[in-house]
Parts: sequence; structure tokens; C-alpha cells
Amino acid sequence: MKTLKDIVDEHVAKKAALAGDPEAMMRDADEAKKRMDLRLKDDPSLHSFTRYYGEAMAAILPMLPPTMQRMMLIDMLAVVVAEWEDIHLEYENQLKTAPAPPVN
Repeated sequence: MKTLKDIVDEHVAKKAALAGDPEAMMRDADEAKKRMDLRLKDDPSLHSFTRYYGEAMAAILPMLPPTMQRMMLIDMLAVVVAEWEDIHLEYENQLKTAPAPPVN
């Protein structure tokens, strides 16, 4: 069984190999965009979240010393998943209707 790191390393190597083949890179990018468009269509709040969070992180990253930027990017990937779960739950809870009061 491959470890998660093995799978990530293989995925990164596969994507990096596309750099030598612009047509393949464009096909891969088109496929990824189609997948993301479907994902965002299924959950529009994901688009808003990634845009807002990405913009905030892009503003913060240049303020950090170069030695901290790599660590921040790595941590950001974990944080973004946790933040998405928390924010999505809070957002969804706002949309739920309160239970009707009991009828006496």
C-alpha cells in the first residue's frame, strides 16, 4: 500500500512532468477546471470561501520573512481544510430554520 506521502509525491511529479508538454499541461488544466467547476456548482460557498481565504493569505504571505513562507504554505493547506469545515458548518447552521415552538 502506498503512503499518503508516496501518492502526493507521485501526483506532484506527474504535474511537474507536464511542464515539458504545454499541450498536455493545457489539457490537464482544462480537466481540472471542469472538475472544479462541477465542485463549485455543487457547493457555491466553496468558491466564496476559497476566494476570500486565498486573498487574505496572499496579502499575508509577502509580510513574512522568506524563511517562514514555506512553513506558512505547508501549514496553510492543513488550516484551510479545518477552516473550511468550521466556516461551512457555521454558514450552514445559519440557513437552518429554528424548530417550531410546541403547540399547546
